Formats: sequence, structure tokens, C-alpha cells
Amino acid sequence: MKKKIIFTFICLSIILFIGIIISQTYKASKKTNMYHEYHINKVNGFIEENKTLENIDVCFIGDSLTDGYDVKSFYSNLNVINRGIGGDRVKDVITRLDNSVYQARPKVVVILIGGNDVLAGHDENYIIDSIVRIILKIKNNLNNIKIVVQSFYPLSQDYAKHNETMKRLNKVVEEVCTIFNVVFADIYESLLDPSTNELNLDFTPDNVHLNINGYNVVTSILNPIIDELLA
Repeated sequence: MKKKIIFTFICLSIILFIGIIISQTYKASKKTNMYHEYHINKVNGFIEENKTLENIDVCFIGDSLTDGYDVKSFYSNLNVINRGIGGDRVKDVITRLDNSVYQARPKVVVILIGGNDVLAGHDENYIIDSIVRIILKIKNNLNNIKIVVQSFYPLSQDYAKHNETMKRLNKVVEEVCTIFNVVFADIYESLLDPSTNELNLDFTPDNVHLNINGYNVVTSILNPIIDELLA
């Protein structure tokens, strides 16, 4: 009888474990499918928008930090477009440069990408190599293009464990920008809370993304850079 109870308990435990794995797999798959659908819809929107674009001053490209940046309001004196897609990683930006950047033919491109790769634990060399590929591809496809590469932004609270990686990457990205004669925009330090050395909580709704206060800081740094490049 005791052996039967133990056997039943083991079977139920296995079934429960399998159920949890299936549930987690389903949720992950559903989340991935939602991202892919969102990504495709955004890219299709860019393709349609490209048909009527003229004389674009600045193209902002990146992930959700760019996607959530209301650049038309912050740069109302310029003809700007937002080509950010939430969830994107470096590989995604590389594959959509044609419809996101080249076809728009902007004078200036502002890049912010790689944060999702850091959160996913991707190799730092891979991230840097991918940023270099993005820079070179844009330079090779658009004559006289001006490029601004933003630093990685800091994170706060549970996500702050990634800040050391962000700082290491920023040092290398700055060196890359010097080598390839593009502008490095150091945003990291200006978003920090000096008392915690983490993303200032006044600038974020969720410890990762920015609110309007955070984007005000970003704009205060980017605006003079962009104005100088367009002069």
C-alpha cells in the first residue's frame, strides 16, 4: 500500500512538472508570436510610409526605447521619423535596414540598439560586432550620411545587475565610433541617480524604459548634436 501511494505521488509530480513545462513553453511561444506579429506590422508600416517621405532630416532606429520616444514632438522643428520596434535586438535591426533607413534617405541616423541582447545574455563581442555592421552598412548604402550612436542606458533595481555590462559596452562603443568617424552620444551618466548609481527612478516607469522626464534628458543631449550635424 505504501509503495502504491509513493508511486502515485511520483506520477502526479511528474504530470504536474510536465504541465508546468508545457504551460511555460506555451506562454513563451505566445509572447514570441506576439513580438513577431508586432515586428512585421511595424515594418509593413515603414514600407508604406516610405512611399510618401521627402527630405527626412533624422531617422531614429532601435528597440522599445526608441519606439516609445515621441520624436515628432521632441524635434518638432525637424522632419524626423521613428523606426524603433519594441523587442528588437541587433540582428533584427540589421535585417531591416533597407526599409527602415535606406529607403527613407535621411541626413542623420540616430542608433540605439543592443539593450535586449544584454538582457538576453548575448556575448558582448557579438553585440559590438553587430553594432559595427550596422554602422558600416548604413555608411555603405547612404552617401554623406551622418551617424549618431547612443550609449546604452542604465537600468534600476532588479535590472541594475546589467549596468556593469552596459558600462563596459559603452567604452567599446565609444572607441568604435572614433574609429569609424561617427558621433558617440553619452546618455548613460545623465540618466543616473547619483545616490544609487542606477537609472533615476524619476525617469522610468518600470526600471528599464523611460518616461517623459527621461526622454527630456535624452533630447537635451541629442538635440545640439543633431543641430550641429545638420548645420
